[in-house]
Amino acid sequence: MRLAAELTGWQINIMTAEESADKSAQETAATRILFMEKLDVDQEVADILVEEGFASLEEIAYVPINEMLEIESFDEETVNELRNRARDALVTEAIASEEGLEGMDEELINFEEMDRVVAGKLGLAGVKNVPAFAALAYDEFGAILALSAERARQLIENEFEDVTDDEMKLIDAKYDERAKALQAKAWATVEAKQ
Repeated sequence: MRLAAELTGWQINIMTAEESADKSAQETAATRILFMEKLDVDQEVADILVEEGFASLEEIAYVPINEMLEIESFDEETVNELRNRARDALVTEAIASEEGLEGMDEELINFEEMDRVVAGKLGLAGVKNVPAFAALAYDEFGAILALSAERARQLIENEFEDVTDDEMKLIDAKYDERAKALQAKAWATVEAKQ
């Protein structure tokens, strides 16, 4: 396995069937919560979207309309409304991310592998430089990635006292390999400067 990883340059993760099922359940719950929150739909509609293979707002907003019309539970009016809500949510997220960049150190904005959306979310949560980013605990960074800026700040300030199980599932799902690698680079950068 190590040889395969070295030859391909990929990180190979082996997991048991139970671990795989747990991860799948976490991802499904996180996607359901995302759809319920961002599209303002009930659990039934969110579950239908997940069951049909949708995993992001971008997919709902930009998948060819004919594919969504094939979903038996949705008529054309419902499909158009879901697509419009997804596009509105994406635009709102992009605007908020740009606002979060105000007053941020260029080093963090241009940090290797950092995209503007993640940088904007950090900024909205009050994280404006690399040392502040490196000082975040994993659950704090996960909350910033997964939840609204206001809710992430609340959880961080009250040390996650009132975090719900669903929020924790969403946080864990968003704190993926890319997020871990990004935070590890921040830790290394701060450590190298000391």
